Amino acid sequence: MTAEAASLVARIRRWTQLPVAVGFGISNAEHVAQVAEFADAAAIGSAIVELIEKSTPEAAPGAVARFIKGLHLPEAALAR
Repeated sequence: MTAEAASLVARIRRWTQLPVAVGFGISNAEHVAQVAEFADAAAIGSAIVELIEKSTPEAAPGAVARFIKGLHLPEAALAR
């Protein structure tokens, strides 16, 4: 995924100066770290939807919050 996504982001950057996000196949902190090497953002949708579906209505907000906190990159990785 990474090589193809990086190539696509490079092609997109030739046509725009807007931030570029990658959002296919992103489901854990390792994916986010890989995408951070070449894109401005990682969009996570399906993994959060799946987590909500597996959680009770009462537990879902906390489960999603913990999941998102687990995706954060160290500040050094953000300063590129």
